[in-house]
Amino acid sequence: MAKTYEHYDNGLVSNFVRLLKDAELLRNHQRYASAYALAVIGLEEIAKIVLARWEDAPYKLVNLERRRTQHLTKQAAIACLLVAEHIAPSYQAIVENDKTQMRKWISEPGYEADDIMLWKVHNEEMQHAKHLALYHDSIEGRGNEGREFTHQDVDALFVYARRAVLLTGDPIALRIAYCLFQVSKDELSKT
Repeated sequence: MAKTYEHYDNGLVSNFVRLLKDAELLRNHQRYASAYALAVIGLEEIAKIVLARWEDAPYKLVNLERRRTQHLTKQAAIACLLVAEHIAPSYQAIVENDKTQMRKWISEPGYEADDIMLWKVHNEEMQHAKHLALYHDSIEGRGNEGREFTHQDVDALFVYARRAVLLTGDPIALRIAYCLFQVSKDELSKT
């Protein structure tokens, strides 16, 4: 970890841990909507570390293409990092032009779920769900249609959060995630 980030990272990680512990307490008391919202906010705290790394990255060619809101930017950064985790082990194979190994990462268990998460972030579904978990009002013409949050919803976010915090220390995953982040806005909008 770069010395310039140590204090910043420690504060964010401490806040992330606090938010996840609070979310876990809420989940254990069947307060799934509040637990879901806190878990998403925890993910957004870890995304701040990712975005700070990208801002100072030697491979950064252009300014980051931010999303419509800071929340969406942070959620997209985390989703790209989680997808990048599946690509990173095959990075060397790509460099060595090993086509068998290159195809392997696409079929790894979990890749599809992370890809779906990326689509949900792009379509602002995660942000909308977080909003519904906290508020009882309408957002962008969509009312609170009685979205029920479950133990599984919250646990899935816990898994994402724990993976994401570990991936902030993986320079290859961060680089791949940066590339995904930069191209995903334009590419996902075309479909």
